[in-house]
Amino acid sequence: MKNLLCCKYCCSSEKIELREDLKSRRGLAVSLEIICHNCGESTSTMSSKISNKCYDVNLRLTYGMRAIGKGGAAARIFCGLMNLPPPPAKFERHNSLFLNVLKTISEDSMNAAVHEAVIANDNNSNIAVVVDGTWHKRGYSSLNGVVCATSVENGKVIDFEALTKILFFM
Repeated sequence: MKNLLCCKYCCSSEKIELREDLKSRRGLAVSLEIICHNCGESTSTMSSKISNKCYDVNLRLTYGMRAIGKGGAAARIFCGLMNLPPPPAKFERHNSLFLNVLKTISEDSMNAAVHEAVIANDNNSNIAVVVDGTWHKRGYSSLNGVVCATSVENGKVIDFEALTKILFFM
């Protein structure tokens, strides 16, 4: 890697040192310091871009884990097996960021599906739907379930509701 670097101040590529600043690690994002021993100048940069107060690499790890149905514990195991730094300590904060984005996207998508079904039904808002539900487990022991309404016209989901038998106080 050192043969690909050159100092931006003196253009030397011979006495370049690339160092990871372990104190500046933020999950999988690390601070890299480039030191030129020829002119004595140094510069540092993070290994990942930051957006929404979160580093991109950490968001991608969180999204990847959520996409396969896993969470923070699985991310710690994965990072350990791959010899990577530990995942971000605020893993759940990344989850809430995704939740807000996914809620907005799903609401927009369902509103568009309703609008499309109304147009296909000659601008009549009395559209035919199919309602179906399922529980998390078979039998009568499940505490979680979901109900989904799908348009007969276009086969798209127009509404859903997650249900639980547990009472949450917020």
